[in-house]
Amino acid sequence: MAVLALMLGAAVELAFSTQRLAEDTSNESTALSLAQTMLSKERTLAQKDFSLAVPIATSQIVSSTTFTMSVAIVPQSDYVTDKITAAVSWGSGLLLRQVSLSTYTANFKHAANPDTCYSSLPGEWGGMRIQNSQTNFAQLIGAAAATYAITSLDALRNRLYVGATTNTAASSTLFIFDSTNPAALKLLGSVDTTGLSVSSGAAALIVATSSAGSYAFVANAYAANFATCKPKPTDRTGGNCAELQIFDVSNPALPTLVSNYELPTTTALAHVTGTGSTAGNAIFYDNGFIYLGLTKTTTGPEFNIIDVHNPFKPQWVGGYSVGYVVNAIYEKDNIAYIAHPTDSSASTQEQVTVLDVTDKTNPVRLGGYKAPDKQGNGKSIFMIGDSLYLGRTVNTTASNNDFYILNASVPAQLATLNANTPQPQGKKINSSVNATIVRDNLAFLLTGTSGSAGSLYAYDIHTPTAIATTSSVSLPNASSGVALDCEGSVLFAASNDASGKGYLSVIYP
Repeated sequence: MAVLALMLGAAVELAFSTQRLAEDTSNESTALSLAQTMLSKERTLAQKDFSLAVPIATSQIVSSTTFTMSVAIVPQSDYVTDKITAAVSWGSGLLLRQVSLSTYTANFKHAANPDTCYSSLPGEWGGMRIQNSQTNFAQLIGAAAATYAITSLDALRNRLYVGATTNTAASSTLFIFDSTNPAALKLLGSVDTTGLSVSSGAAALIVATSSAGSYAFVANAYAANFATCKPKPTDRTGGNCAELQIFDVSNPALPTLVSNYELPTTTALAHVTGTGSTAGNAIFYDNGFIYLGLTKTTTGPEFNIIDVHNPFKPQWVGGYSVGYVVNAIYEKDNIAYIAHPTDSSASTQEQVTVLDVTDKTNPVRLGGYKAPDKQGNGKSIFMIGDSLYLGRTVNTTASNNDFYILNASVPAQLATLNANTPQPQGKKINSSVNATIVRDNLAFLLTGTSGSAGSLYAYDIHTPTAIATTSSVSLPNASSGVALDCEGSVLFAASNDASGKGYLSVIYP
């Protein structure tokens, strides 16, 4: 009987062990399937828009077993590659089991000018603050007695490029900082963009890198009469006539002008810019093409496409007459979104114009968006996935938003997808939204009007119907925000006070 009892006990234990093994095998198979599904979904999102791949934490019950699932995104040092790891666990204590799968995804489409801001910013942004002790821009560049107004920023691979204007001729207006330690920026080099006799500077800039070198593309803020003023292509004194300038910044200590480019007014390209004066005002780069926005011209296109595959010989290829100053440009998948003013006499009265730029020689209007009032010019735009984020100059209505989240899944139907009754989701800011960056569930809005105090706001937009303030930072010396960029998990904010003095703030939790 004892032997029989031992045999029976062993049989029962074997049966239970076999059952547990079968359950473990089944659970492991389920976990692997869940991990593969998450990994596949993240890869698909990254291919659509690199910034859409974000960390995830969730759970799912399958056949009475609870599986805890997560996705981790680890940016790599090249800023264009992410390591994506999907992990699934089940059980608890000594019986806790886990499987994980990893892959890499790269932003090859925009390798020359990638968005080097992490897709999801780590840290507690409910407590963001200015981290650099010195924010006065003139003091940062060692010219404390001068007056510089900052116009634009571009953070790229541990370099911060700053465009500025000044009232003093023969002064540098393009600056390059080492941002390896963001809270202690180190000036590496600078250059005068507008020549020895002109006091102006850069209105906007963007930097692209390749195996051939690094180049800064500058929209010139000096409004010259382009019908009579002829720039010297590579002479720094010719910058007062060019709407676009290109600098080789491969050696940051010695930025070098390679091209002053004036939009053509020849018979072959008649009415490119009409007659009179204009200046560069907005710029965007994508795959060897510059999208240049101008101040309002007399008859010619304010939106221009310039081939810069050879930075030494830029070529105008197409344009579109917006009828207003171009405040901001965002191009994605051959669709260009242009933010600009509007007025009550306009036929469209829109703050965003949408163009198909598949054929670079012939941009075609697809549609646009106009807010429910006739106020609030389109000022800033940003895009992730199918969402277009629009910042407007402040409007005086009690309820109409200054910040909108627009559905751009079908660009030609931007107006119908975002009907104004009720108005699209967004936020009433009561200030002009001059720059916008969105990361995961956070929207960072840089605000202020000329001569008045501005702030940087972080809003939680996870639930667009109930956008909540996460935190805010007042800009130095009651200055108004003008430019915003991000690299890694750090924000760089530029602002100017009522006297025209610029401030550069480094912000993170």
